[in-house]
Amino acid sequence: MMIVAMEPLKPETPAELAEALATAAARRRTISLDGAGTKARMHGGGEPAAVAITTAGLNRIIEYEPRDLTISV
Repeated sequence: MMIVAMEPLKPETPAELAEALATAAARRRTISLDGAGTKARMHGGGEPAAVAITTAGLNRIIEYEPRDLTISV
């Protein structure tokens, strides 16, 4: 059996990410959530996920509260 690498979904807004996660959950699909991929080999293997999602498109500052020392990105 040959495993074909899937092209990950790349949401660019929190709403798009929520939609991708909700769709996968509604279809009872496993997901692989990845950022830049720098730690991809650290998870120790396992079954491949049905849906790959990368957060690389979520690269903006949403809210910054310097007095509270908090940031939402």
